[in-house]
Amino acid sequence: MMGWRHVVRAAAAVAAFGTAAAAQVAAGSVLTFQGAADALDLGTPGVQLDFVGPVAIGTTGNTGSFAGLNRPSGAAVTATVSDLLVGQGPQPIANLLTVGGYRFSLTVLPRGPFGQAECYVAPAAGQTCTPYQGELGNPRPGIDLLSPFYMANLPGDATTPLYAAVAFNLVGTVAGPRGPASAFFGTIYTVLPGSYQQVLGGLEFAGGFGAPLPGVPFSGRFVVGGRSGASGMAEIVDIGFDPTVAPEPATVALVAGGLVLVAGAARRRRSA
Repeated sequence: MMGWRHVVRAAAAVAAFGTAAAAQVAAGSVLTFQGAADALDLGTPGVQLDFVGPVAIGTTGNTGSFAGLNRPSGAAVTATVSDLLVGQGPQPIANLLTVGGYRFSLTVLPRGPFGQAECYVAPAAGQTCTPYQGELGNPRPGIDLLSPFYMANLPGDATTPLYAAVAFNLVGTVAGPRGPASAFFGTIYTVLPGSYQQVLGGLEFAGGFGAPLPGVPFSGRFVVGGRSGASGMAEIVDIGFDPTVAPEPATVALVAGGLVLVAGAARRRRSA
């Protein structure tokens, strides 16, 4: 029979383990979420995203320290997100995303990982692009002014031959209710019907005329102790896009259609 001293020691060990486990977010933990944002400023030095209301945490895709946020049934857990300027370089934003006592703080937005050779060619599946920041309004683009955004054309079907995947990465720290912060690497992305060449054209012309894009849907994936901003960038295929099930809700179609309409209106103005 276990004596009371052994019981006390065992209880103390369990308590100490619980405290240690809660002290720091576990490496490899994944947080997923979805939401919408208004793109209000499309010029230099980047794209201003104003998040529309709280974002919904993924109902099944969270692991490690965030597994308790999964809700296979019932209402999803919600999180708050601070507005963000998607421009390359340091972006110190404390508590960029907060949920369930966890606080993600942004440090930097690294430039996109792709080249520019396929940015303005005839659209085809498999193409990738990281545009110059100057394409969104900076008159002096250069290698150090590459956008955080990176894009890929994904194969679709007979109805929608191409989908444009648009993403950017984030590097920062995450802290739990207690204990020191851990590093995280995140990606926020969207999938739009059509090619990324259409998206680029619409953004550039919209930026020239100050036309905002409301309600752009997005998804996010933050990994604790994930990729280092110095050693490598997540490519779109790493996020797990499946073009065979790419969503096309009405909001996505409206945004994509709005980009094309803005581009067409700008061309008509310039030719007038």
